[in-house]
Amino acid sequence: MSLIRMNANDTGLNKKMCHVNEKGFFPLAYQGKVADICISNKDFKGVAIAAKALTKDIKMVTGQLPLCKKEVGSGQVVIVGTIGCNEWIDALIANGRLKVDTIKDTWETYIMETIENPFEGIDKALVIAGSNKRGTIYGIYKLSELIGVSPWVWWADSIPKKVTQLLIADGRIETKEPSVKYRGIFINDENPCFGDWSVAKFGGINSKMYVHVFELILRLKGNYMWPAMWGKSINIDDTASPKLADEYGVVLGTSHHEPMMRAQKEWTVLGDQYGGHANWNYQRNQEGLYRFWEDRIRENKNYEKIVTVGMRGDGDEAMVEGGKLEEIIALYEKIVADQREILAKHINSDVTKVPQVWCLYKEVEEFYTAGMKVPEDITLMLCDDNFGNVRHLPVGKMKEHKGGFGMYYHFDYVGGPFSYKWINNMPLQKTWEQMTMAYEYGVDKIWIVNVGDLKPMEFPIEYFLDLAYDIEKWGERNRVDEYTYLWAKKEFGEEFAADIADVLQRYTKYNGRRKPENLFPDVFHPVNYDEADRVLGEYEEAANLAEAVYIKLPKQKKASYYQLVLYPTKASYLIYKLQISTAKNHLYAKQGRNSANHYARIVNECFVQDWIMADYYNHTMSSGKWDGMMTQAHLGQTGWRSSEVNLIPELKLVTPVSGPKMFVAIPNSIEVSHDGTINLPDFTSIGRETHTITVGNGGDSNVWFKAEANQEFILLKLQRNNRKEEQYVTSYIQASTYEDSLIDICIDWEKVPSNTKSVVGTITINGAGTTVIINIKALRIEVAHLPAETFVDTQGVIAIEAEHFADNVSLGGGEWKVIENYGRSLSSMKVFPVDLEAKIPGLDAPYLEYRFATNSSGKITVQVQGAPTNNLSADSGMKYAIAVDNGKPQIVDSFECTFPVGHGKVWDMGVMLNCRIITTEHTLSKAEVHTLRIYMVDAGFVLQRLIIDCEERLLPSFIGPMETFCTK
Repeated sequence: MSLIRMNANDTGLNKKMCHVNEKGFFPLAYQGKVADICISNKDFKGVAIAAKALTKDIKMVTGQLPLCKKEVGSGQVVIVGTIGCNEWIDALIANGRLKVDTIKDTWETYIMETIENPFEGIDKALVIAGSNKRGTIYGIYKLSELIGVSPWVWWADSIPKKVTQLLIADGRIETKEPSVKYRGIFINDENPCFGDWSVAKFGGINSKMYVHVFELILRLKGNYMWPAMWGKSINIDDTASPKLADEYGVVLGTSHHEPMMRAQKEWTVLGDQYGGHANWNYQRNQEGLYRFWEDRIRENKNYEKIVTVGMRGDGDEAMVEGGKLEEIIALYEKIVADQREILAKHINSDVTKVPQVWCLYKEVEEFYTAGMKVPEDITLMLCDDNFGNVRHLPVGKMKEHKGGFGMYYHFDYVGGPFSYKWINNMPLQKTWEQMTMAYEYGVDKIWIVNVGDLKPMEFPIEYFLDLAYDIEKWGERNRVDEYTYLWAKKEFGEEFAADIADVLQRYTKYNGRRKPENLFPDVFHPVNYDEADRVLGEYEEAANLAEAVYIKLPKQKKASYYQLVLYPTKASYLIYKLQISTAKNHLYAKQGRNSANHYARIVNECFVQDWIMADYYNHTMSSGKWDGMMTQAHLGQTGWRSSEVNLIPELKLVTPVSGPKMFVAIPNSIEVSHDGTINLPDFTSIGRETHTITVGNGGDSNVWFKAEANQEFILLKLQRNNRKEEQYVTSYIQASTYEDSLIDICIDWEKVPSNTKSVVGTITINGAGTTVIINIKALRIEVAHLPAETFVDTQGVIAIEAEHFADNVSLGGGEWKVIENYGRSLSSMKVFPVDLEAKIPGLDAPYLEYRFATNSSGKITVQVQGAPTNNLSADSGMKYAIAVDNGKPQIVDSFECTFPVGHGKVWDMGVMLNCRIITTEHTLSKAEVHTLRIYMVDAGFVLQRLIIDCEERLLPSFIGPMETFCTK
């Protein structure tokens, strides 16, 4: 007999107050019967709505529909209610049968407990008691989750597994108060996808659609929403919507630039009644704007809400351009004072009891920093930089602000340098790193995230809200892998969970390197360090694994898997393949290679496949339920605005010359050789490198070629379609090619004399009447004398992943710790705790030490790659220090306080690279083993990679070379 333990999926539980018995159970569904759900007439409407949803959930799982009753009846029953609003729960409390002292009068908590013989005629009850309305609702949806119903049951067609028995193991669970008080989503930039879909399915963004959003938010343990607002108003588009939000239990707000519960559209439609549409300016139109705000507050006064105060200009721009700063600040203070006068008049004379938020967005943050006074009870809403990197955090006296702090975060953005609206591109590790840091600085009142069209962002939305709900659990370092696995298991079952979690981790990491719709042909280098092929190969593995799982999944899970996993993975891969193939097409056309036309065909195929996948999503999947939801253009963006339609890149076609025309291309060179002598990168005994050359053709007939090595230690292998049949040879290869043939070259070190430091040889390639000679050099490098954890220079450039340090020294109360799988390559290092005061290198600064061995002395440059973290206060930068050998630490500011967050070359490059790269120069006195130290200076700095250029040989690329050999 399989029992469902109430503490399964234990997010948010107060473990000390929970116990689950090994024997005994409540028969929710058993032997052909299903327990009824008992609610009270005295309880909130939202409780009844959630209870009704629970009956449908149970039917989906068991095929049996429980009754939702207003009486306890007999036998076994589920009793659901809010303390003080349910007579049966209150009676159990009064009789000592249900202990609620630890949750009474708390925020959004609940108890779930099995009770024997609670009332006459009742054999056993499963009781869900909430401290308030949402506490009860969360308890109801917790039971839905326990029986296998996903929060995405409607929004991603996540069909639960069918069973005949639902047996809840006896016991009791109790929840903690949520970590963040208000947790929600902002539907934004909702055209064309969300808007067109809503019109097609519901006739508009109206109450018939919004009830599904409200239910989703509550199933995800959220409680707050900013509604769609570009050309939309939840109040005037359908007046039932705000009333239903309140009944469901969702707290409404308005976005950062829509004060006093008024949507921007309301001014567009009604502005002429309040002083003229052109007069959205409190300097010119104080009386009209006052009336405009007052009328909305009067109409919505009884609904639960957080009122956005303050003001920006129409269209989310600055309201006042020019003028004295002190006069602008005085105007803003006057605006908020008048808005609070309205709230006191119509909601509560003690205006401090009305939840309010003031968004410090863009120029408003500058006014606050300059001394703008904010009433102590107002929550200050801070913001990220629109690319997932928080701006300033509460430091110094700011932390004393009694109204607390919120954070407005982004999974979607329209603006510079480039918009991103199409697909999920946010690695959970980035959200974890930035939002847990914000929480540690006191940002715990409100978390809201811009989710764009909602649908493509399902996975990060659930993580964001779970993190806000229980940061004590999910805020622990390096639990993202665990979260991802459990999410995949919950959605698709244990059999597929590990593979699906692998896919989710991969595609989000790859999209985090560069957002697919911001990917252009010149991003990943088509030649240097084999970067383009490495990146594409990684993505191809993820897409193939996603496809393999899709084939194996049960039929009822295919639609949800397509939405949640397969489409974002494979569609993103297609865009990567398209853009990388475009880069090769352009380069190869310039070189006159026939293969340019091959890559043009690949680009066209990817373009068509992208359309086919979106068409399936819109018109076939789930019988067309999501028609219009996947119509966002994601190819052809040239400025900050997204394209209106997908545009295929410009392609180059090559016209072959008459007859065969041979050329040879080698690694790390954009040049091709038709004759003469060229040098292959060195081979080393420690790197055991394989270098691949290309023999290609620019003519209209096949090139017959022969590649012959003059030394038996040189091994050649012609790449073929069936790689299992490939064999290395020691003499020569003969073949013909119309486009490109690839030859792998490596060294048989058994045939290199052990007492020889270096050997040389050649490969001669004859074809089409020309000869190309490739020089080969193999170096035997001894490393036995080197200390462990020493990176060895073999090619003039040393690449080091941040977590591969030789020493990690804790000082000043701080310690560098690894953040697994965070960043563009392997992982990241960051100092914890994250709210330390600035440190002095060489005195109290924790540091990482790396060892490297060079072949030469003189000048080197060190490239430090870090996360694009902004300065955390207006008075400080984002500094680290670096020292080589015994040199004095250089303090380097990766983001000076004079840099404007959201503007300028440094910030632009950081968010486009998803990395901030700083270069410093150092001098080595001699060739030997060296040390390099990275010291913490400012809290928040994240180190991801180091690249040491010893001989000015670092080539242009996006990520850089593969990690260098390191001694063990």
